[in-house]
Amino acid sequence: MPTRSGIVAPPVCARRTALSSSPQDTCTLSFPRAYVSAVAVAVAETDPWSGFAGFVRAMCAMQAADAGFADVLSLSFPSSAALDRRLRAATAGLAALIERAKEAGRLREDFVIEDLVLVLMANAGVVNVTKQRAAAAWERLVCYLLDGFRAPAMSELPGPINTARLARAIRRAARSRA
Repeated sequence: MPTRSGIVAPPVCARRTALSSSPQDTCTLSFPRAYVSAVAVAVAETDPWSGFAGFVRAMCAMQAADAGFADVLSLSFPSSAALDRRLRAATAGLAALIERAKEAGRLREDFVIEDLVLVLMANAGVVNVTKQRAAAAWERLVCYLLDGFRAPAMSELPGPINTARLARAIRRAARSRA
């Protein structure tokens, strides 16, 4: 998931809520902070499947709630050593949670952490297309995806995507949109 090299990076700003004193966009939500928090909640869950599914739902809900977050995969951000450590620790916690869910027989054995990037990419597409007329469509997608991640696997997957190739494809797509 998030690394300094940039498969996933935070939006610069998030839109303030209706309760905000200002109608302008402000930097009120930090993706790294939200990611670290979502991982902490997921890892604390006693049932590893519930923690994993809750994490997926939380990240996808953040995309649905914030238009800037929907494109989080293609953004880059300044980083610090402290932030890198927190992101690495959170990602290690998430990887451990994924292994716990596999060991519990709840998550398919061929699931890899990079599959979460694919989830966010798919969800971003749904959010971007349906936000005006069918804003809750992402929830249906997430339910389908979670069912597909459950063990036992009902079909064989192709091999995992190469992380470096995925990062390059995301950066290339971001440059073509710019």
